[in-house]
Amino acid sequence: MVAPTDKDLWLAGGRDSKLVATHDGADTFQEVSLPVPLGIDPDDYPTYSLPVFTDSLNGYEGVMYTGGNGDKSAMALFTTTDGGHTWKPDRILSNLMKVLRAEDGSPRLPVPTGYSHTLPMVLKQP
Repeated sequence: MVAPTDKDLWLAGGRDSKLVATHDGADTFQEVSLPVPLGIDPDDYPTYSLPVFTDSLNGYEGVMYTGGNGDKSAMALFTTTDGGHTWKPDRILSNLMKVLRAEDGSPRLPVPTGYSHTLPMVLKQP
């Protein structure tokens, strides 16, 4: 949850990895759907993160796009200058490593293909 102002609140995640926002102090919430940038397959699955605001108007939102079988991915960075009412694609990173997903559908840190350990076990190995 991110609250850049008293009236604005952002939530991200859940099984469907939705991004929702309120601009009226939590009286109503709207799902935020950002346009798929050029160069990213429109059929790829978006995973939203929480936006980061530098002040009440300017912010950034990272969205990971993953193919249906999880083997290709790209990351898009969006920017806003109006408190999150509108967003524009700013940068795209493509050809990223495989994205692992937990049972709830949330992304996990990418690890080299072939590891069958959980991340804490991988970090403890010599």
